[in-house]
Amino acid sequence: MATTEEKIVSTLKEFAKYRLIEEVKEKIDNIVEEAKENLEKEIETIVIKREPLYPIDKKREEKKWKQSVSYYLLNPQKFTFGLRDFK
Repeated sequence: MATTEEKIVSTLKEFAKYRLIEEVKEKIDNIVEEAKENLEKEIETIVIKREPLYPIDKKREEKKWKQSVSYYLLNPQKFTFGLRDFK
């Protein structure tokens, strides 16, 4: 059987483990909150700047866009097909 001293020691060890776990959780929570705040600040300062395209690159981009769904949705009248289109 465990003596009273052994019970007290085991209880103190469990309490110390619990307290240590709680302190670690608090520190992790603080670090995560700081990281979220810093990330929000960084996201606010991101600026996306497109450099002007050269004429060839501009034509390529325009061709890609004309083959996309968004171009079709904006200009459905340009996509009329007839029997002569099927060869």
